[in-house]
Amino acid sequence: MPRDDGPHVRSKAVYFFVVPGFADWEAAHALAELRRHGGYEVQVVGFSREPVQSMGGVTVQPTRSVAEVARDIMAELAVLAADDRAYWAKLFRGGRLPAGGA
Repeated sequence: MPRDDGPHVRSKAVYFFVVPGFADWEAAHALAELRRHGGYEVQVVGFSREPVQSMGGVTVQPTRSVAEVARDIMAELAVLAADDRAYWAKLFRGGRLPAGGA
């Protein structure tokens, strides 16, 4: 969650949405640069807070679930990496988000 130090100071956050089988290499450089030079806090978002394994076998622990992130913030997702195009096509055509993972 972004830190709130007062009415006019708020930390910046970038949300990295992970699903089982996400392509771990696609976001690595961008997230590092956003954090190092942009001053962004990286928040890993998953369907739940359960660990998620990438295509390369890297397991990540989401810091927030989709349900915890407000809809207006969801519109600002900076990085979306997934291998299964049919999965995302169904999701964005009105498919339902799976409870607790894909």
